[in-house]
Amino acid sequence: MPPRVLRIAFLPALTIVALLALQWFVVPVKPPPPVVITETLVQVEPAVVDLGECMPEVAVTRSVTIRNLTDKPVRILRAVADCGCTTSTVPVQPIAPRASAAVEIAMRPGADQGVELKKRVTFDVEGGLPVSCTVTARVDRYIDCSTTTIDAPAEIAGAQPGEVVLTSARNTPFTVTDVEPSIEVDAPTSPATRQVVRIDWKAWQDADRPFRVTITTDHPGSPKFGVTIRRP
Repeated sequence: MPPRVLRIAFLPALTIVALLALQWFVVPVKPPPPVVITETLVQVEPAVVDLGECMPEVAVTRSVTIRNLTDKPVRILRAVADCGCTTSTVPVQPIAPRASAAVEIAMRPGADQGVELKKRVTFDVEGGLPVSCTVTARVDRYIDCSTTTIDAPAEIAGAQPGEVVLTSARNTPFTVTDVEPSIEVDAPTSPATRQVVRIDWKAWQDADRPFRVTITTDHPGSPKFGVTIRRP
């Protein structure tokens, strides 16, 4: 076989040997270890924000202070609450060394009364550990509602009106100012410590059988109630 042909025939074999040798001697490069953040850069004051007594569905706002504990500017990236009823602002600019910035924390309780609320707001800090504060509030009981769920009758014709009884928990007279949709009958108009909302099932049927009714009162501490109607 001519020498030129021999050289061409050995080229693939030499290439394979070279690749194997390269893989044998090349030391794999390990990625750098992840950066572990262990330093607390800021402090929230106070650590517990007590909003005191709140009214249902009425937002309450308090100011808290975020203090920079370091000799460098610190940026607050975001504020995250563990419930949608609680929100917080964050400083637009980095907090200067050893300085502080005020943020507003707001909580909007739901319609439930006679409950204790406890939520957490966490601030994500650039280059540092996240810090949190606890937000507490109490929603007192202003009106007792006989039910939050009522069953619609299977037969509308001749059915007796459904009743939702509202009773003042503090003996404060109040008036039912609106029922939405308008499906009540013999709506009470005079202030009293006990009001009965009667649901006209024929009017309910004509209103396309809504599954929820909202009752509005002029009580200063309990403006609205929601009643769910279960269809047969």
